[in-house]
Amino acid sequence: MRNRWMCLVLLSAALLMVNAPAAFAQGVGTSCEISGTWYGGSDPAFQYLWTISPMAGGRYNSVIQPGFDNRPFGYITWTSWTGELLKIDARTYDGYAMSYWVWDPAAAAAAGVDATLPEVDIVRGRVQLIDCNTLTNSIDVYAAYFSFTPPKIPFVTPPDVDWLQFLNPGVTTLVETYHRMPTACPACPFPAAVSSASPAMMPKPPKPGPKPSMR
Repeated sequence: MRNRWMCLVLLSAALLMVNAPAAFAQGVGTSCEISGTWYGGSDPAFQYLWTISPMAGGRYNSVIQPGFDNRPFGYITWTSWTGELLKIDARTYDGYAMSYWVWDPAAAAAAGVDATLPEVDIVRGRVQLIDCNTLTNSIDVYAAYFSFTPPKIPFVTPPDVDWLQFLNPGVTTLVETYHRMPTACPACPFPAAVSSASPAMMPKPPKPGPKPSMR
């Protein structure tokens, strides 16, 4: 029994040595968890907060909140982008999201859109973990349904406008970069000179939304 036990120990050690290089060769990010809070986008003027929460079966709940104003472009309110990520492998996910937009009546009339019905926008992208604190979202679908009603099915019914091409002619993929929000603060508490700064010392001018006016 002792000799057999020793053989099993040696065999296990040999297998571990053989498989170790293959495990390390899988690349950075194979053990990273995508759930968490992320910030970023494709343009410094139009940034987002992205919250990703795990669900069952390799699916993740996705909520993306814009950090800019879309009212100058004919909208009076809009929702966050809400959707799901579907895990492809340890570093790759397919992302789907949608949002509702409500038109200003005057802007809707000028654009020939029914202001009593919302607009629904859709976005699809390939999400990849670059490392544990960085991800990219390569968007290949960014479109909208005007005067949306339930018979129109997002991602199934052909949309009324292709925002990706409308805003970026000739571009087939728009790449966004996001960074994980740190959960440690080595410099906290910050120096008094920073923490006592008044709002008047740090003006925040309004930022336009990413969509053109339809008026």
